[in-house]
Amino acid sequence: MHHYLAYLDQTKRSIPLTELFEEFLSVKQQDNVSPKYLADLRSKLGRFVNSFHGTLVCNLAAAQIEAWIRSLNIGTVSRESYRRNVSVLLEFGRRRGYLRANPAADIKIRRRPEGEVSILTPDELSNLLSKCAPEIVPYVTICAFAGLRPSEAASLLWSDIHIATRQIEVRARHSKTRRYRLVPIQPNLGEWLVRFRNEDGAIYYSRRKFREAYKAAGMTEWKMDVLRHSYGTYRLPILKSADALALEMGNSPDMIFRHYRRPVNEVTATAYFDLRPELPPCAVSNAAPSDAKDESFQEKLIQRSQRNAPGTLNSDRCQAA
Repeated sequence: MHHYLAYLDQTKRSIPLTELFEEFLSVKQQDNVSPKYLADLRSKLGRFVNSFHGTLVCNLAAAQIEAWIRSLNIGTVSRESYRRNVSVLLEFGRRRGYLRANPAADIKIRRRPEGEVSILTPDELSNLLSKCAPEIVPYVTICAFAGLRPSEAASLLWSDIHIATRQIEVRARHSKTRRYRLVPIQPNLGEWLVRFRNEDGAIYYSRRKFREAYKAAGMTEWKMDVLRHSYGTYRLPILKSADALALEMGNSPDMIFRHYRRPVNEVTATAYFDLRPELPPCAVSNAAPSDAKDESFQEKLIQRSQRNAPGTLNSDRCQAA
């Protein structure tokens, strides 16, 4: 009898899942979370809410939620991402008194074994880049050659890209760890960014165009964070320092050791970071900077950017070509 009375009392204080979802999104907007994170919450939690839209949150059971997650036609990593988002939503509801416990917190989804991450070979990445629409090339190369998380790269503005100092600003509000960091622009990445640069605005990303590119490159499915994992795996043999790489990637040395210590030699790693764009037909010189220590590298990039700036003769020739 006591448990039944407690249940009745809880149902009186509970609300439908749809109302909890709206409250949750409103608070996240007030917290000024990144647009990318908010869109991810709307997408993943929207599917969940649509499946249980008339249910009081206090009546949701772990078995129901787990069965729903496992019914999705997605991989293990994506399942865990869904579980985590659902858990965040229900924990928000628990703190507001709408349910007594968070049922999603007890769900266990098998994760990828420690240290097993997928990467691309230099040839695979080169093939992928050749299939990318020009407007998404900056996004793809930033992930591949600077190691940014997909959400971080998609949140960048062109004003965050500092060619003159060879640095990318990852602002705290866009970082997964909520910490500001500066990421070096590798010489080959500098060439890609100058070649495909816009004057201002956001770094462009299109899920549809990216899907078209990797399918055209012969990849049936896209492994999560494979570009970031490739960067970490090939960068470690060059830096020879887990601490230094952790600073660049915005994680811990322990994470570097667990995921990126692989039998990759420095020759292969160098080949990865030597992937460069083909020079446009309007280029003044056919000689591309190839030495990462070339002191005139920045001047060449800046001069090339100025030559190809809108409204210049060289830009007009490029467009005509």
